[in-house]
Amino acid sequence: MMQPSRSANFKESKSAAEPIGGHRERFFGVHFDFHCQKRDHKIGRRVTPAMVRRVIDALQPDFIQIDCKGHPGIASYPSRIGSCAPSFVGDPLKVWRKETARAGVSRVMHYSGVVDVEAVAAHPSWAACRADGKPDARATSVFGPYVDRLMIPQLLELAKEYGVDGVWVDGDCWGAMRDYSKWSLAAWRVATGKKTAPKTSDSPDWQHFAEFCREGFRKYLAHYVQTLHQQAPGFQVASNWAYSSHMPETPSIDVDFLSGDFAPENSLNSARFEARILATQGRPWDLMSWGFATRWSSDEPYKHRAPKTSVQLMQEAAVVLALGGGYQCYFAQKRDGSISDDDLRRYRPVAEFCSQRRELCFKTDPASEIAVLYSTSGFYRQSEALFNPGGVSNDSRGVVSALVESGLSVDIIHDGHLARGLEQYRVIIVPEWSFLSKPCRLGLLRFARNGGTVLVIGVGACRLFSKELGVKIGPDVGSTAQYWSIDSGASKADLAGVLGVFAKSIRPARGTKLFGRIFAEHDFGGDFTPAGAVRKLGRGSIAGLFLPLGKRYLSGRSVGVRMHLKSVVEGLLPDPLVQMQSRSPVDLTVRRRGEKLLINLINAGGIDPAGFTWDYIPPSGPVELRVRAATDPKHVSFEPGNIPLSWRRESKHLCITVPDVGIHGVVTIE
Repeated sequence: MMQPSRSANFKESKSAAEPIGGHRERFFGVHFDFHCQKRDHKIGRRVTPAMVRRVIDALQPDFIQIDCKGHPGIASYPSRIGSCAPSFVGDPLKVWRKETARAGVSRVMHYSGVVDVEAVAAHPSWAACRADGKPDARATSVFGPYVDRLMIPQLLELAKEYGVDGVWVDGDCWGAMRDYSKWSLAAWRVATGKKTAPKTSDSPDWQHFAEFCREGFRKYLAHYVQTLHQQAPGFQVASNWAYSSHMPETPSIDVDFLSGDFAPENSLNSARFEARILATQGRPWDLMSWGFATRWSSDEPYKHRAPKTSVQLMQEAAVVLALGGGYQCYFAQKRDGSISDDDLRRYRPVAEFCSQRRELCFKTDPASEIAVLYSTSGFYRQSEALFNPGGVSNDSRGVVSALVESGLSVDIIHDGHLARGLEQYRVIIVPEWSFLSKPCRLGLLRFARNGGTVLVIGVGACRLFSKELGVKIGPDVGSTAQYWSIDSGASKADLAGVLGVFAKSIRPARGTKLFGRIFAEHDFGGDFTPAGAVRKLGRGSIAGLFLPLGKRYLSGRSVGVRMHLKSVVEGLLPDPLVQMQSRSPVDLTVRRRGEKLLINLINAGGIDPAGFTWDYIPPSGPVELRVRAATDPKHVSFEPGNIPLSWRRESKHLCITVPDVGIHGVVTIE
């Protein structure tokens, strides 16, 4: 089992956090909740000052988040507002508040927003309604009185009477829905003059109504954030998954930080994707692991769960830290609100691991040259839910996974970024969106004409740019299995299996260069269609791959697909800032801090996507780096630990060998 060495002076070596509005920065924390229910009795029976001090002494967190009201809608403290648990032993929240205040640790509440089962049961008129007019059993209407009658008063009670520092609102954007309640329909009539709202996807107003409901959520969010800031100055607010993969848009509401909790299964891949989205949003952010692995089932959620090992959690934390974010982990409180000492034992090494990387990683700047477009307009057009990715994000997730597992440093951007300066990036990849808004398309073309390269993946997405690609794309050929050859170098004899929708024919215009082949059978001698095309566009170029990659790669990893995609991207990105060669799975994330180039290396070995837990990460072996550098560096080291690394110059590149990556380390070049 690989773990970082224990630091005897862990407590003393942890650097002091800079205050923001009287709070510590959110670099490292722990989250406890138990979604209190009516059957829970004697809340607080084992919540003692000594218990809270054990948490603080063991982990030295910047912040602690605990339960106050989960999805069932039952307060786990003796609130004077709303519904509470049947019985309490003392006031557990005051115990937490007193000890965290004594230690200077921010105290943040876990509170369920849109999703509140008890509120809609007690007040059916507060519920969002489905298309059949029946109230939903969980979701409140963002157009209704719930936010003013219960949510804001309860949060102000927490802020003013308990003196807590902030709230992490769970069950918020992803709980919002197309709402046919009287509140929503009244607002719809005022906004549009129409007496009825569309109930089926074939209605011409279907997309309009979905965006109307999204805007209703934005107004609800802005209302409670603004009210809390005005009436409880310094109180910090985050809406879980706002401005993330669930809501991929430019932050326009004054939330104090962005946050989310990535999937409890196959968590490393979830972390790779979600962290890259939040890292480009320009707001303070953190992400949360689940301290246990589980698998959802329709009949019984959490049917089986297993505590994750410290090694797993360090691997997940490394992805977040490498991208400049803060990290926290979720552990379930016991039914009386107390916590497990076993969770502290497993999380302590993770706390030390993060502490050693604080000054090295936190709030660094991006330096990747490749970006993947997670399109706002594409997502909202293709998603059935308002703010829940479901399968809509799978193409993007699969493409990002293939790129990261190829050893490429990648960021994720959305439509709003295309209106800003994107000089940092040299390649933008558009992964299989069947719809893009006109401003999004124009932004991508402007990027190419200004000297960048746009790579469009998938037949549907390529059709959106067929004129610029200079190709006529024939009709779709069902959902079939095909074989992809890239016709280049050592990989010429390799065929990668791909599955999905293809084009029957591709006809290029003059000036368009075709590359690669798609065969119907596993045979180079059969009929084929071109796999890709590239064409000059202004000072840059646009390229297309006429085949599906993302969903198939996400559900079943393919070495051939990964290596073929890497070859195509490298062909479009000559002389990258950093190139990496490793025989083992190592993630590359390139960042900067001032004049320092920070090359993050994460050992992604040992992962079993089908498994629940593991406690061993194989040695990575040597990792070879080739770094573009005009001048010789003052110092090259492997951090943490300030381990000097030798280097040699080859023309305009530095060649550096890292002997081994345990879990995470950073090659620092001054």
